[in-house]
Amino acid sequence: MVRVRTKTGEDDPAGVAKMREMVLVRAFPDVSPETWEAEISTVFEDPESLNHLCRVSGGHVRNLLQLLSEWVLKDWRKGKLTHETLEREIRGRRNNILLGLDDGE
Repeated sequence: MVRVRTKTGEDDPAGVAKMREMVLVRAFPDVSPETWEAEISTVFEDPESLNHLCRVSGGHVRNLLQLLSEWVLKDWRKGKLTHETLEREIRGRRNNILLGLDDGE
């Protein structure tokens, strides 16, 4: 698990950077880390979506990779990963979790 938020609820820049690195190393396996930032716009419609993905994962690598995988499967034909599709995946995941909870929980 990677800390992406501090106890006060603010982003932890080091943790978010590590989560971004996990995504970028998979997105650009043949590109040097120094050029990842320049390449982000070739994959992500909005670079902030990548940060949002990292924050929403809660620092859980498994959640990050599952959300990323679902996002890619939905958007691969569009050419770029869109924020709209990411939000749809997040809502879908949230709804699935809520279905498993009783009213008392």
